[in-house]
Amino acid sequence: MGSFLFYKLLFYTSQNPETRAFWLEWGEKELFNNPKELENMLTVFFTLKDSNFQQSVLFTLFISNANVQHFPLRKFLILFKDSKSNLRLLFRKSPQRLNRVLSKVFQVMQIKKDEVELPLILSFMKKLESAEIRIMDLNSIAKLSYSILKQRGLAFQDETEIVYAYFLLQKGILTTSDAELIYSKKASKYFNRKS
Repeated sequence: MGSFLFYKLLFYTSQNPETRAFWLEWGEKELFNNPKELENMLTVFFTLKDSNFQQSVLFTLFISNANVQHFPLRKFLILFKDSKSNLRLLFRKSPQRLNRVLSKVFQVMQIKKDEVELPLILSFMKKLESAEIRIMDLNSIAKLSYSILKQRGLAFQDETEIVYAYFLLQKGILTTSDAELIYSKKASKYFNRKS
C-alpha cells in the first residue's frame, strides 16, 4: 500500500478515541522521528477535501508529539499555505488544539531558522488570522520570525517585506527604528519620482 493511501486510511479511521490511541501508539514507533513519514502525513492531511474535527484531533496529536529535530517546517508551511481545509471548521470547537500545533511550529522555528522564509511565514500568519480563531501563539511566532529574518538581513525593500512590515505594525511588533527606515525609503522613492 502506498503512503498516500495509507495515511488517507489512517485519517478516515480516526473517528473514535480507541482508534486514535492505536494510531498514536503506532506514531511513536513509526512517525514522530521520521522526517519522510511526517512529510507524507502532512501532505495527506492538508489535501483531504472533507477533513473533519476527529481527523484534526489525530493530526494535532501527531504534530504535538513529533520530534522537533525531524519536523519538516518548510514543507508544513508550504502545505498549510496551499491547504483547502477550512481551519475554522476544523479548530473552532477546540482552538487549544490549533495552539498546540502553533506551539510546535514555534519550537521548530527556534531550531530550524534556515527554514523560516518570509513569503511562507507571512502567508502562514495571514491564513491563521483570516480563520478568525482565538490564537494564543500568533504574536510569539510573528516576533520570532521578525527576529530571525532581521538577523538574516531583512531590508524592508520589496513588496512582500513591506506587507510583512505592515502586518508586524498592526500587531505592535515592528520596532520604531524599522518603521522609520521603511518610511524614509518609501518617502525618498516618492520624492525621487516627483523630481
